[in-house]
Amino acid sequence: MMMVSGWISDKMGAKLSYSIAMVWWSVAEMGHALARTPVAFGIGRIFLGAGEAVYFPASMKAISQWFPKRESALPTGLLNGAVTLGAVVSPIVILFINKQCGWRVTFIATGTLGLIPLAGWLALYERPDAHPRLTAEERELITGGTAVPNTTNVSWIRLLGH
Repeated sequence: MMMVSGWISDKMGAKLSYSIAMVWWSVAEMGHALARTPVAFGIGRIFLGAGEAVYFPASMKAISQWFPKRESALPTGLLNGAVTLGAVVSPIVILFINKQCGWRVTFIATGTLGLIPLAGWLALYERPDAHPRLTAEERELITGGTAVPNTTNVSWIRLLGH
């Protein structure tokens, strides 16, 4: 799903694709609580993975829009660090919720937690060229003088060759 979700993020933009991914992932996560069979649980996992796949491409698109290439290493590192921290902390939190409330509530709780950042994302994120609180000088610093990055369409065959 990463290749498809990267294409989706390019077509829809970071804000919309990331928002849809947050809702998709959270609903898929909470949907696990409804599973009554291993097959239903497996289908839930497929939907969960499909929604999760959009996070990284949409995040990288947002970083590329807001940071000049020469300054993108730090935000990319912070993104990767946050993912790693989540992988360390979440099992502890999940086990605690599961022990206190059971596995179904655990899926509902973690799905709900996945929606919390959505409000902030929708309220605060805009592309630099559309952000209402950005000055012309700040926009120039971010874009480096080029409002639209130089992009070229590349065929899948050529891309896979690299």
